[in-house]
Amino acid sequence: MNIILVGHIGSGKTSIGRKLAVTINFDYIDLDNTISDLHKKIKGERLTSQEIFGKYGNSYFRKLEKKAVITAIVRDDSVISTGGGTLEDEESAEILKRSGKIIFLEVGISILAERLKNYRHRPIFKNSDPIKILNQMNEKRTPLFKKFADVTIDASSGNIKDILDNLMEAIQ
Repeated sequence: MNIILVGHIGSGKTSIGRKLAVTINFDYIDLDNTISDLHKKIKGERLTSQEIFGKYGNSYFRKLEKKAVITAIVRDDSVISTGGGTLEDEESAEILKRSGKIIFLEVGISILAERLKNYRHRPIFKNSDPIKILNQMNEKRTPLFKKFADVTIDASSGNIKDILDNLMEAIQ
């Protein structure tokens, strides 16, 4: 069984995912890194997932993301951190759902905005109002997070120890 972390950008999926994997002795897979690796195999250039999205667009990025999902679920006993939009693809969402327990790390928009105030390097926030973008994402993605999640954890505090304690309880 895998543990799949979903949530908005800035919700803590990566930092919490790494700590959770160590705590429960699972492998850790960050889909953004897998996307980057797949892109390097296809195009021969090393880019971050944000750079891939910015340079090649949503359609190419989502195709890579689906391949990354399929690659990630091959192994059991992994903690998988998804991208904020991964569940927008119904097939990817269903694949993840079948591979393990999906946990939604829920964080309020105002807290996300504060966490992301220095994320101007992300293509989605470039030349845009972060609150407006976050509200748009929230409207589109939160219903999907709630639909597919087995458990919702409040990750607003940012206290990794408390969040990990709640996660451990949820996955028992």
